[in-house]
Amino acid sequence: MKKGKVDVQLLIVVGVLLAVGTIVLFSASAPTAYNETKDVFSYLKKHLIFLGVGLIVMFFASIISMKIIRKYSWLIYAIGVVGLLIVFSPLGIEVNGARRWVALGDFSFQPSEFMKIALVFFISKKMATLGEDLSKKMSYIFYGIVLALPAGILVFQHHLSAIGIILITAIVMLLIGEMKKRYFAAFAGVAALLATGFTLFSSFRYARLLTFLDPLNAANMQGTGWQIGNSLMAIGSGGLFGLGFGKSVHKFILPEPQNDFIFAILVEEMGLIGALIVLLLFGFLIYRGITAAIKAKDKFSSYVAIGITLVILIQVIMNILVVTSLMPVTGISLPFFSYGGTSLIILMGSMGILLNISRKDVKMDESIEGARSKKHESNHRRRRHSGTHLPRHSSGKKTY
Repeated sequence: MKKGKVDVQLLIVVGVLLAVGTIVLFSASAPTAYNETKDVFSYLKKHLIFLGVGLIVMFFASIISMKIIRKYSWLIYAIGVVGLLIVFSPLGIEVNGARRWVALGDFSFQPSEFMKIALVFFISKKMATLGEDLSKKMSYIFYGIVLALPAGILVFQHHLSAIGIILITAIVMLLIGEMKKRYFAAFAGVAALLATGFTLFSSFRYARLLTFLDPLNAANMQGTGWQIGNSLMAIGSGGLFGLGFGKSVHKFILPEPQNDFIFAILVEEMGLIGALIVLLLFGFLIYRGITAAIKAKDKFSSYVAIGITLVILIQVIMNILVVTSLMPVTGISLPFFSYGGTSLIILMGSMGILLNISRKDVKMDESIEGARSKKHESNHRRRRHSGTHLPRHSSGKKTY
């Protein structure tokens, strides 16, 4: 069955975000790149390689049959879980005190990025398959197990942000699928308890919580508040129109400004106006994702579109809340902007899936239009035979 036209609006906004993200990434990464390799373009070069791979992945994701993804969603989920476990094998590596990556030669990847989308596929299939059984108690026990397995593994990776994204995405998806309120409260309550426990029983996270409550305290600024304090100063110094491209001061101060705090560099160089434009681009992307979900030809595709859109939305919100000190600092990247090969490739693959879902089958569209045309013709014949196709005066003359 032939596929219809690509969602041009979605494709354009993805392209614009990738272009702007690449420009901001180059500016933010230049000092770190020079310090590490004496080449200000080193991060940009690697990013462009990842971008090229991502474009290939996005293309194939946009043409693959959604039936194949649905059929093997359990296998994709299983691969995601195995990937999380491999982190604890000799292949796993530790970066900046966190063990979340797997190394294969010179290439390293973060399995949690793949797990986010794998879980969307698996939950979408079960929601589409269960139908009315979604409201039954046993269904939620099943979902609880499906969520607990990757979340439990991520606990040992100390990856609280990934756990948050996975749980929030899944809970909202189930809520959209008409989850009963008492089950929603139970899931949300468990998630809140886990987040509280991770924070209070971890000295490092507890220190971050105290910093969040008073980010510009002089004592905090010399320790756990260094990042957030400089992030706030970068945002404040950007003003309305920014300092100009490449003129950020705080990218020389913030550790790894090309990662989690890249939005602060964006605001410093592009100002409030530039930041609002980027947020509008994200808003339009979310709108197109929701539109794809509404117009999807089957429940599975609709749930997948919603899930992918939620993952993007939650990451954007959480990253900006962290950078602006509206929530405690946690490691979370900004989609399309932060440096990271795994996240970029998975993100672009996800965009390919959205483009795939937004394209309708040509034969299906033609059959729908044909049915509408036949119905219109039938109604026209009925009106003609009944003599009511033209209004007349009582004299019987036509009215023009």
